[in-house]
Amino acid sequence: MKVLGELGQSIRGKVEEPVILGIDFGGSKIAFAVADLAGARLGSSVVLTDPERGARWNLAHGISTGQALLEAVARG
Repeated sequence: MKVLGELGQSIRGKVEEPVILGIDFGGSKIAFAVADLAGARLGSSVVLTDPERGARWNLAHGISTGQALLEAVARG
């Protein structure tokens, strides 16, 4: 298992078709999942939020983490 962010990630397979990225922004963490169009999970990740840095920083952190997960899943 490769590590991404503070809590880690899970990745399997190489993506060659369209995928869906789901993001769940919470008060203490941001959870991510990538699935194919049939709903099979291809990867997931969770990172901690940092409330002291504010909403803008946490949103940017979430977006960059989601992009990194998509890139990791695409590389397989």
